[in-house]
Amino acid sequence: GGGDEDVAVRGASTVTIFAAGRSVELDATAPDAIAAGERVTLRGHVLDNFVGAGRSVTIKGPVGGDAFLLGETLELHSNIAGDVYAAGESLFIPHDVTIGGNLYFGGAKLDLDGRVGGSLLGGGANIDIDGSVGGDVTLEGADVRVGPEASIGGSLTYESTEKGDISEQATIGGATTWTEKVVGAPGEGEDKQEGSSVWGWLGWRLFLLGSALLVGA
Repeated sequence: GGGDEDVAVRGASTVTIFAAGRSVELDATAPDAIAAGERVTLRGHVLDNFVGAGRSVTIKGPVGGDAFLLGETLELHSNIAGDVYAAGESLFIPHDVTIGGNLYFGGAKLDLDGRVGGSLLGGGANIDIDGSVGGDVTLEGADVRVGPEASIGGSLTYESTEKGDISEQATIGGATTWTEKVVGAPGEGEDKQEGSSVWGWLGWRLFLLGSALLVGA
């Protein structure tokens, strides 16, 4: 579809679906799907990988592989079997959603109430964890909160301007390490090493996402 058209895809496909429009609604089964628009909604079943880009991207159908998400508002309301690579203003994962692999996030706000089977690597202004992460959690953010319902199987390593709000009731299997983030102090490369590695990983994942979108276009 065109940039000023609303596009709906239904049924079943044996090949990758490419869809673009003002709003895109995928209510279909396909091996892979790539969608871009102001509003993108996945209601069908993607057997392998899904790429979505738009002002808002909402996943309401299962994804059997990895999900690459780019947008202003990102929401997961269905399970993702593989990894999730997300860049946006906000990412919301409710309590009834499971990510089987790792979660990579870069943006302003991460609200994790669901379950991540692997590890979490993220950077943002506000990071709020009330769900569970099976592996390690590595974060860089201005405001980091780990709530009383949170469960982290591995270690928690984070860099922030102030010490995070880590609930004593939260379950953390490994060590908790906080590094103070110094703002506006150049020439402190060693102090920045850990945070730089976070953004290095995120930068690489965003490169992969951009490449996938380019191939889709």
